[in-house]
Amino acid sequence: MSKKQWVFWNAFLLCVVVYASSWILYTEWSKEPKPAFVNAAGSVDRDVIFPELSPDGTLSLRSFYLDDDEKSGSAMLLYGPNGETILVDSGTKKTVDQLLDYLDYLGIEKIDLAIATHPHVDHIGGFQKLIEEGFIDEMWMPNVKHKTFTFKRFERTIKKHRVSVTYIGDGDELTFGSLKFEVYNPPKETKEKAPKVRTVRDMNNSSTVMKVLYGRQSVLLTGDLYRDGEADLLVRHPEDLRATVMEAPHHGAFTSSSKQFIEAVSPKLVFMNANIFQSKSVYNRYVTSGAKVFVNAFDGTVVMKTDGDEWEVSTERSQLAEEEVLAVQ
Repeated sequence: MSKKQWVFWNAFLLCVVVYASSWILYTEWSKEPKPAFVNAAGSVDRDVIFPELSPDGTLSLRSFYLDDDEKSGSAMLLYGPNGETILVDSGTKKTVDQLLDYLDYLGIEKIDLAIATHPHVDHIGGFQKLIEEGFIDEMWMPNVKHKTFTFKRFERTIKKHRVSVTYIGDGDELTFGSLKFEVYNPPKETKEKAPKVRTVRDMNNSSTVMKVLYGRQSVLLTGDLYRDGEADLLVRHPEDLRATVMEAPHHGAFTSSSKQFIEAVSPKLVFMNANIFQSKSVYNRYVTSGAKVFVNAFDGTVVMKTDGDEWEVSTERSQLAEEEVLAVQ
């Protein structure tokens, strides 16, 4: 072996050892429990993000950060002007205790209305425990079935605890407390007969898509809609989708958020409710459109609040600048 080869192989082995050691240290660190409310500066701001709630004439939306090594799904809380509590999805079974802690911090002992956007585990996984512990008596959901154990258990739990279920679909205009809801998806015929769902794409495109209205402001909730589902909505509701606040479909993943869909909604504020950042190109598409984008993976729990005229936004962690997000590897 030449001297150059000897130097090369020793340097290579040293890099392998350093990398392996760093990975072991990171793995051990990631197993340690982390404080729920630590911002970028290391301080705790629990009272800002999770105050004990009381009606104050405003609508607030909390997109919860649910910590997990794998995808933790979506869970959002709408708190209405008169104290209405509406939980949209519930994350996974693994993260439901975090969700329960958040509700406890907020002083919420009962959910007035639960909305399950579609039957995937990262959206309905936490509902079983919430129902069993008496949090939920009423639920809105699409009439879409799934063959998974999680969904079958979900249905059994609803039946056992006599939760009142309303199937919702395109064309529904609903009122709950002081809030109004316009439902755009799934198609209205699914309310009478559950569609045949054969693929993940089919299931995600059967997600509930609805607009929440309060005063002059609105929030478009999009579930896990894919681009072809967005295209279908653009045909059925070309003039109805515009909203001030928008949930990026499918957690901000590359499967969704076409330029045409973003233009039709024209949001000022966008949130990506995922514990793992999904797509820089999708993020940049929203930024380029002029929207301010919030990402649970970086910002922690995001709180958006309106009096019906203006919005204010708070984040659990100091928000990354757009160029910092786009620089993430």
